[in-house]
Amino acid sequence: MDESKYLKIGSFILGLLFIRLSFIVILHPITDLIFLAGSFSLILIIKGIMGLYSGKFLKDWVGLESNLIVFVGLVDILLGCFCLFHIKLVISVIPYIFASWLSCYSMYRLFKLKEASKKNLLILFINSIGVIVGLFLFVNPEIAMLTVVFSLSLLLLILSMLTVVMMYKKI
Repeated sequence: MDESKYLKIGSFILGLLFIRLSFIVILHPITDLIFLAGSFSLILIIKGIMGLYSGKFLKDWVGLESNLIVFVGLVDILLGCFCLFHIKLVISVIPYIFASWLSCYSMYRLFKLKEASKKNLLILFINSIGVIVGLFLFVNPEIAMLTVVFSLSLLLLILSMLTVVMMYKKI
């Protein structure tokens, strides 16, 4: 069997797994939020360990001593452990982080807009809606939680479609 056929079968299986995962995310939103909070905590811990390793590498191989890298690594590890043991707190903060990100990004795009044209009017309209929705999500954190879950599910569905399309692409 040709190696490209294995890759095509792998893309198809990966696409099906992403579709299944997106439906699981929609059906179990609280479990998804717990998974996101736990993943965030573990990523912080891994980032902290890598920071400690980078500080040691700089000292041993290059001869530079960077106390800031080691300090940031320790803070990341401590913050990751705190988040890992206080999952409910992290879950309650996720909607506010999402709402603030949406509002700030939309305002940034509005302030970056320089001239009025047909293309820029669409950008102005979409980012104005983004600011309004971001402020609305601050008021209703439950809706923001559902928005995060459905956004993740939509992302997984798009990713599954892309992997299935990659199955038909010539290698």
